[in-house]
Amino acid sequence: MKLFSKFKAFFDRASVRFWKEDEKRALLKLVHEVYNADSNFSDIEKEEFRKQLEDFSLEPNSVIFFNFENAVNLLKEDDDKKKVTMEWLIEAVFCDGDYTGNEEEFVKRVLKAFELPDEFLEKNIKKYKS
Repeated sequence: MKLFSKFKAFFDRASVRFWKEDEKRALLKLVHEVYNADSNFSDIEKEEFRKQLEDFSLEPNSVIFFNFENAVNLLKEDDDKKKVTMEWLIEAVFCDGDYTGNEEEFVKRVLKAFELPDEFLEKNIKKYKS
């Protein structure tokens, strides 16, 4: 990944700290769904999720029981938030080193709801892997 891309990714992730609490919960709801898409919430994923909750001072149940459709609708109105969310989801699918069909299907479902082109996903997966 080029140096500029690394800095941009860092600042995009850091920008989430300034989101409203509901937006943070919505983001982590989608991340939690990715972690569970393959029906295997691994220890690595659990630890990462715990850290994310701690970083945003959120309670697990406030995220886990957040309505999926509300989460998508809350984040899809802002282009920057959509892109940052997709980057978080892409990172989440690779958290345990295993990108399954169910995870891919879930991420594509969010991509479609966000009305982003398939190329966005492909480009960011390549960027993440490099």
